[in-house]
Amino acid sequence: PITAEEVHCHQKESLQESSTSVFDLPRISAIQVAFSEDEIAVMRQMIDLRSASQKVLESLRTSGIIGRPEEVKLRILVNSSSTYETLSSYDGPIREICQISEIEITHNTAEPNHAHPHAGCAIMHFDGQYLPVASDSGKNVTALTLVASRSQRHKCPRCWMHWSLSENALCTRCDDVIMTDYPTMKCA
Repeated sequence: PITAEEVHCHQKESLQESSTSVFDLPRISAIQVAFSEDEIAVMRQMIDLRSASQKVLESLRTSGIIGRPEEVKLRILVNSSSTYETLSSYDGPIREICQISEIEITHNTAEPNHAHPHAGCAIMHFDGQYLPVASDSGKNVTALTLVASRSQRHKCPRCWMHWSLSENALCTRCDDVIMTDYPTMKCA
């Protein structure tokens, strides 16, 4: 299901709803949610990371290496152990927030302010507003180095994300959805 109406059709039986359209449902008021300071800090890091990734992706787009962010593999070289642990625990959401196909988060133990570029890749050193810029040794260094390149994965014909391991095949996520919702259907 992609549209609100399709979701409603699938959910109305389990919710025991008699409405024929999602637009006929009674309105509910907004729910107040309180976030802890740690959760707010993580959200700020994600916003900062998305902003930085968009800048590095734009350089690939303007050079003609990629057409869409979904074609990108993003390596994040992190200099701080605490930042590495935080980002590593959110690698799936980061991939979705940045709308990229692959992500690799690495604790950078090499020279922190240097990365070796190769053809077809864009590199950006990033000192984010909310990302810590002190290394474990206490020296001020680049918080993150983003290395973006074209993904070697293939575009899924269903979701268009470059998550498929072979050409014209569904990615694992779409294959799971199809097999759950339509178990008798044969997939390529």
